[in-house]
Amino acid sequence: MKKQFNFLIYLILSSIIISTPLSCSKKSTSSDPVVTSEYFIRFKIDGIQKEFKANIRASISDISTVSTTIFLGAFSGLLVNTTNTNSNLMSVGVRDPFMITTNKVYNSTYPPSLYQVSLLYWDENGNQYSSQFLSSLSNTDAVVTFSEVTDKIVSGNFSGKIALSGNPSNTHLVTEGVFKMKLD
Repeated sequence: MKKQFNFLIYLILSSIIISTPLSCSKKSTSSDPVVTSEYFIRFKIDGIQKEFKANIRASISDISTVSTTIFLGAFSGLLVNTTNTNSNLMSVGVRDPFMITTNKVYNSTYPPSLYQVSLLYWDENGNQYSSQFLSSLSNTDAVVTFSEVTDKIVSGNFSGKIALSGNPSNTHLVTEGVFKMKLD
């Protein structure tokens, strides 16, 4: 349980850290790009299409200890360019003992009892949902597959079930998730 909680904290902090440089940047002018059409995170929540093109951020890093290395990926986007990162935010997290790569299916329960994938979503009202808030690992079905991983670009697909923080019976289904992002 502690490892699951640590991964959730990492993903939340990664989302905040990734979006912080953008929230501290100068105010947009007409010549500043607010939304990029090339980079995005697109998905459906219970069949309703969402597409976030603002503040698209991605990072892949590794954390090493004496005995192990864990590779972590954090990918997030906002609906609009804003300093409020507590609404209209989608974040996808992956961790693996091996380098993150293409054509490998990352899922919510590999190895058993650990989260390999986490989906985090803040709706327009600031309600936080996550695949890790579900009452059982077997209920998450969160999956991520990368189609491109280079030193500059990452893209792939994701899906899974998410639950409201504090109310694991309030669930939503994330389907047809697609992202393309420039790595920081």
